[in-house]
Amino acid sequence: MVAKRIVPETMGRIEEAVRGLAEMEYPKVWVGEAGTTPDEALADELYNLAERKRAWEESRPEEREELWAQLPEDERGGYDHPPVSWDDLSDKLKQEIRSKWELAVPGEPMEVEGDISITFEAPDMSVNWVDGLSVYETELYWHIDPNVNAPLSEAVRVIYHAKHGRVPVKESWNIEFKEIDELDMEGGEFEVAKAFTPDGKVLVPMTPNYRYVRVEDLTSEDVDDDLLDYLECYSMEGPDAMGPFVIEDTPEARAAVERRLEGW
Repeated sequence: MVAKRIVPETMGRIEEAVRGLAEMEYPKVWVGEAGTTPDEALADELYNLAERKRAWEESRPEEREELWAQLPEDERGGYDHPPVSWDDLSDKLKQEIRSKWELAVPGEPMEVEGDISITFEAPDMSVNWVDGLSVYETELYWHIDPNVNAPLSEAVRVIYHAKHGRVPVKESWNIEFKEIDELDMEGGEFEVAKAFTPDGKVLVPMTPNYRYVRVEDLTSEDVDDDLLDYLECYSMEGPDAMGPFVIEDTPEARAAVERRLEGW
């Protein structure tokens, strides 16, 4: 039997997603508590400055006047009215003006207003992390909570195989029989339940088993919308989207951090 070829448009989407995944770094696994790398903190601060500039220069004149009226005269830089250009504002004012689209950065609590106002702050800057692949190469995964291990191992696998030109194709499902009142309704188990047994239990597909296939060896039977969505979701959201991933603070984990910092 000759396998059907994949249409060029679909193959193009797969190849683009795999290239994006192959270029990614493995997810960070923080030791003890989640943190923010210095590079991430700088990138977020630069983003915030750009967002403040955009919000200032695109705001209506009356909005700028309202904000200007709230400033002490000695902070207005000699202007009677707010300048339209962001570049004419003092560095101090640029830091104080906020946009509702900003990212939280370490050391700067941010309040999100709504029905309930919430104040939150990005994790402190830290270098205490190891990459996800090394966790499984050194057996540090024994120190990870099982609920963290599941999404971390999946993120590591999809990136690892993309770097080797392979994609995950569902081969089978692990199943479990549960009492109907044990179903995780919020987790969607009721919607995916497949059948009832004579004794009243429910057959629920749990996690898929994959085989990893080289992109050039894929056939149309291997490819469906679920695979495309899976690859494109991971390639767009990045390796840390399911995080933060945190490992127990142990001497072994600290030694792994030191090895990373020393470039081992």
